[in-house]
Amino acid sequence: MPAKNIATTLKELRKKANLTQKQAYEHIGVAQSTFSSWETGKAEPSTEVLLRLCQLYKVDDILGAFGYDGYNEDGSLQLNINEIDIIEKYRHLDAHGRKMVDFTLKEEYNRIMSSEEFKPAHEPDYLMPVAAHERTDIEVTDEMRKFDDDIMDDENF
Repeated sequence: MPAKNIATTLKELRKKANLTQKQAYEHIGVAQSTFSSWETGKAEPSTEVLLRLCQLYKVDDILGAFGYDGYNEDGSLQLNINEIDIIEKYRHLDAHGRKMVDFTLKEEYNRIMSSEEFKPAHEPDYLMPVAAHERTDIEVTDEMRKFDDDIMDDENF
């Protein structure tokens, strides 16, 4: 999903938080003209200021607010602040704590994946099946074809 326009999003978030421009720029500590330039698209706030604005506007999912779905264009994960916070906390757990989190995560994942209502919000391109073709750089024997078919039919792979 392409990113939303930062200027438009900042203005929408401020209005949703029921704040005036004056309240916001005074809280952040910038000039009115600077703040206005962010909401008109003439300039963009620094990352630090953007995070402060999102805190002021009580935005939990910053990436989602700006139109990101959690994946980069190449299909790799783009973590949001909450996910980063969870990972940082996980890294501080001892072996028992990690075992408990891993167990709960596995059980909840299995529960939701088996539910009738589960529909993935986004399936990155790199997870999409790609047709497998027989090798052309060597001569493929019937034995090799049978081996490949057996692997494809094996539920453990």
